[in-house]
Amino acid sequence: MVRILFGCIIGGVILLSGCAGGKKRLTAMMKADTVVKATAQHDSLKNALAVYNNVNKQLALYDKNISFYGTTSNWDVLIQQDSILIFQSVTDTLRFLISKKAHTQDKPIVHYLAKTELGLPDSIRSKKQVLLKIVEDRFLDEASAAYYPFSIEITLHDQVGKQLAYFSGGGFYLGNPRIHDIWAVDSLNGVKISAAEYPNGVPTLEFHLDGGKLYGFAGCNNFSGTYYFVENKIQFNPPASTLKMCMQMTSETSFLALLNKKRYSYSFFLNRLTLQNPDGASIVLKKVD
Repeated sequence: MVRILFGCIIGGVILLSGCAGGKKRLTAMMKADTVVKATAQHDSLKNALAVYNNVNKQLALYDKNISFYGTTSNWDVLIQQDSILIFQSVTDTLRFLISKKAHTQDKPIVHYLAKTELGLPDSIRSKKQVLLKIVEDRFLDEASAAYYPFSIEITLHDQVGKQLAYFSGGGFYLGNPRIHDIWAVDSLNGVKISAAEYPNGVPTLEFHLDGGKLYGFAGCNNFSGTYYFVENKIQFNPPASTLKMCMQMTSETSFLALLNKKRYSYSFFLNRLTLQNPDGASIVLKKVD
């Protein structure tokens, strides 16, 4: 009887200890989950505040004829109508007339040189000049947790070439907001598509200005990816699709190949969007009502 009672006591102690340990572990897990969720929400909020991930901010810039926007948390640089360079810091705003624009032949780099500072009386001669270097290379802005498709460097010099300041950050070209919509493919390479080629439905592209996100349907599988503007062109990054198998896959494969690392000039006419590649490939899309 004593042995039984002692066994029950020991068992109870172990059970209580297990419960207490379980509660501690559960509490720790709950705290950990809360921290993870809070961090994710905070990062998501920071990301949404970035201009590249905010449609309304992009629309506001486009309305001001801004063609390129670069930034970090402390400054912004803007190109307006490809003729005016604006540098904004916490303390000052400088406006320059762009005097030279040059593309590097063997590398995806654009240089802007601006020597004439605007907004000064004729009697005062500007003593500053700005060199903006735009490189087609992704940049992570840690302050906003946002990736920009271009890295940029800005140097401010005096008239004799002495460097006054240096800045680096990320940026992006602004595109026509009309692209922010859902489009159905009308023709590929000059040939109107048919229901026989796509028995499960015609391919579609859904462009989002916020973050350069791309979604679509390729004829059998759904896909997603990203894109970005390069001056007056669109650059597609490799898309990722679902793995569904259909009877007709040749047309889908051909369509997705047209989006894989391809660059197109783009234009609008009525409710049509035309993408034209220098190699001759073309995609004509019509707006989905």
